[in-house]
Amino acid sequence: RQVSHDNVPSAVFTQPPIASVGMSEEQAAEAFGEITVYTSKFNAMKNTLSGRSEKTFMKLIVETASDRVVG
Repeated sequence: RQVSHDNVPSAVFTQPPIASVGMSEEQAAEAFGEITVYTSKFNAMKNTLSGRSEKTFMKLIVETASDRVVG
């Protein structure tokens, strides 16, 4: 059985914390051609409950043909 290392997450514990998993926009566009990028900015529940105004930014990269999240 082969192990795929394509979707290994990485995190940098800085302020603000940064993390990624999967392909970048450039890698996905090169591999699949047409991609869709969704972005969202929101207050995480832990920040809302504690009264902090810290926002979270999230980006999803989706292969358009299959609707599969690739990054």
